[in-house]
Amino acid sequence: MTDTEKSSLLRRGMVYGVWCAISMALPLQFIAIGLVRGNLNTTLAFAGALLIVAHIFCIPIWQHRQRQFLCNTLWARENSIEPDALKLFNWRSCKSFT
Repeated sequence: MTDTEKSSLLRRGMVYGVWCAISMALPLQFIAIGLVRGNLNTTLAFAGALLIVAHIFCIPIWQHRQRQFLCNTLWARENSIEPDALKLFNWRSCKSFT
């Protein structure tokens, strides 16, 4: 990867980390604390649940954009790698925890 591609990838990673914190971690934390303390605000819980659902629905969009970006790198263009053929995860190598 070129330096420009690396910095762009770093920026994308940071933005996705902030998105994960805003749409998953904070809502789950507020809901859990509200349940433990017994003073869960239903409006905030509903807004948090909507953020979590939005995050889940945005995952395929994010993966598509990542594939597009990675296939536009200099190395990928030299090797003719297409976004449809690029696997971000290798689920077959995952072992169960049993």
